[in-house]
Amino acid sequence: MKKMKLFQKTYLFTVGLMAIIIIISHTLLYMLLPSFYTNKKQQDLDNISYQLTEQLQNNNSNKSDEIAKKYTVECKWKK
Repeated sequence: MKKMKLFQKTYLFTVGLMAIIIIISHTLLYMLLPSFYTNKKQQDLDNISYQLTEQLQNNNSNKSDEIAKKYTVECKWKK
């Protein structure tokens, strides 16, 4: 077997190191992003529900149905 030269050793080491870094970073992204996404959606839902309850408390019962219908229509496209 032929001895590898310095350039070949350096090249293989660098490519191997970059591959390991890429694999680790992709794995971390794959594992962590779903939790961030669900936390963001939960915050959005809390914000929308808080706004809805504020408006329902400030208005009379006749207008409450209209407000609730408006929020359901507006929030359907945010899925």
